[in-house]
Amino acid sequence: METERVTTLTDVHKNTIRAISTIKYFIARRKFQKAREPYDVCDVIEQYSQGHLNMMVQIKICSNDTDNEDSGGSKAPCGT
Repeated sequence: METERVTTLTDVHKNTIRAISTIKYFIARRKFQKAREPYDVCDVIEQYSQGHLNMMVQIKICSNDTDNEDSGGSKAPCGT
């Protein structure tokens, strides 16, 4: 037969739990506000340019691969 265990929290325990919850709240709020900050325009443009450059390189590789296939060479398609 199981005995029921009832644990009563002391005021010290309750205050500790409240403090930890409050700290977690403020950390979550700070992270949320950080996520809502507007992006740096220069950073966004740089990332876009880098992505565009990578895309152009992949297109060139695919183009070269298809040219090689047309000329009889065998290569994995599109740089893979």
